[in-house]
Amino acid sequence: MSNGTGTDECETLLRKLLRGKIYGATVTGADLHNEGPIAVDTDLLAGVGIAPFESVHVWKLNNGECFEPYAIASPGAVVRF
Repeated sequence: MSNGTGTDECETLLRKLLRGKIYGATVTGADLHNEGPIAVDTDLLAGVGIAPFESVHVWKLNNGECFEPYAIASPGAVVRF
């Protein structure tokens, strides 16, 4: 892409896209002092197309609060809907 000065510059555009969604899940355990990853059942992650260590959004539906941990695969993790 030309910048009007006779030299070419390459512009990089990064976008976050929604790849999968787990709706209606209930958090079954939490450590309020740990802002680390969220463990999700391996089969569930694969089923919705979320890769291990991918950034995910977790919303509190009662107040709109959101945090953005990364997902880790945890075989047999308990998920309730």
